[in-house]
Parts: sequence; C-alpha cells; structure tokens
Amino acid sequence: MVRNRKKKFEDPLVRLISAADSDVLGGLILELAGRAAEARRNCFEYLKKHVALPMNEQGEAEGEALMALWMELEADLSEMNEYGGGDHRTVDHVGMLLYELAQELQKGKAPRDYRRQLLDEVIPYIKSGNAGMDDALYDVAYSTCRDKEDWRNLAACLEAIGGEWPQDHARRIYRRIGDHEDYLRLRTLKMKYGGDFHDLATFYWERGEKNRAIQLAEEGLRKGEGRMDELRTFLAKRARESGDRQAL
Repeated sequence: MVRNRKKKFEDPLVRLISAADSDVLGGLILELAGRAAEARRNCFEYLKKHVALPMNEQGEAEGEALMALWMELEADLSEMNEYGGGDHRTVDHVGMLLYELAQELQKGKAPRDYRRQLLDEVIPYIKSGNAGMDDALYDVAYSTCRDKEDWRNLAACLEAIGGEWPQDHARRIYRRIGDHEDYLRLRTLKMKYGGDFHDLATFYWERGEKNRAIQLAEEGLRKGEGRMDELRTFLAKRARESGDRQAL
C-alpha cells in the first residue's frame, strides 16, 4: 500500500520573484519602501548586508539607514511629546528604537552631515522635554559626536536651549573637551549646592591650582546647600595626603 505523500508546498511568491527581472524587483522594493519608514529601514539593513558598495557610497547608505530608523520612531515620539507621554507599549517601542539608533550611531559609520541632521531632529525634543524620553534622547545626541568639533557643536546647541539641565550637560562637555573658558563661564552661573563647589574644586585641583581648589571646597562646606559628602571626602583625602590629621 502506497502512502499518500503531501506535495511539498512552494510559496507562490517565490515563483513570482524568480520569474521577475531586476527592474520589476527594483520597482517593487521602492514602492514598498515608500509606504512605511519601517519597510524602508528594513530594505537598507538587508541590502547593506548583501550588496557590496564602493567605499564612498557605504557611508551614505549607513546615514540613510539611520534617517529611516528616525523616521520610523518620530511619529510616535511626536505624539508622546504633544500629549506628555504615551502608553506602555508606545513608550517601550520608542525607547527600544532610540536605543537602537544610539547603538548604530556609535558604530561611527555615518558621515558627519547625517549625524548633524539627526542631532537637528533630536534637539527640539530635548528642548521640549515633554515626551518623557529625556535620557534616551540625550544618549542619541551624545552618540552623534565623534570629535571635538562635534562635541563643541552639541554643547552650543544645548547651551542655546537654556535651562539648568541642558546647560549642565553643555558645561560637562566643555570641561571634557578642554574648553575651559566656556566651562568656567557656565560653571560660575550656578554655585549653589555642595556638588557645584566640588565640581569646580576638582577642576582647579586637576589644573594644579591646589590651594584654590581647597579654598573652594572649604567655602562650599560653609555656603553650599544639599549634600556635602563629596566635599568632605575631597578635603579628607587632601588632608591624608598632606599628613594633616587635624583637618580629617
């Protein structure tokens, strides 16, 4: 007795793809990519893996893939920004895509003009601060930077926003890249808490102005508000180094 064997299923779409020429397939891809940002991004990601491009075109492909990823998440982000947040599903989705965008940026394959374009897209959402995605947006903004020129541009953008938090970021960037005049200009605008005095004291200590650093730390203990743990630790360490047990 011969058993009936099921005929192996062949997807009709496979037959159509096999029969189509390159012009037809290219037209199909462009049509699908034009319908949705996610489809466009998927096309870039797939083709980057399977098509060898000249070196001068690889960066453009990377940049376009990043812009497609931004377009995919931006509609939801815009709605979250308008209404002050979103449901858990939307928040998780946008957060995941922002994380992916930052990770892709950190690979450093996209040219500067694409990274600047992305930063220009992100800055208004950082300025608004209404989407509830501040940390993820700052991660993306930081990930657009490769050199001092990029960092200086980001710091200037954040400084232009105004407000305490963006200026704190700008100040830390200026200090990191060695733009000490700009760091001091922003630092002296806010000397209220113990952490502010500690930040400036460590800056002068690292510059070798040790007496000035200690004086600032002591002034912070007298005048500063909030937590003083960092200042006390700083002064105690300096006292141990000098052998001044009375100051401990």
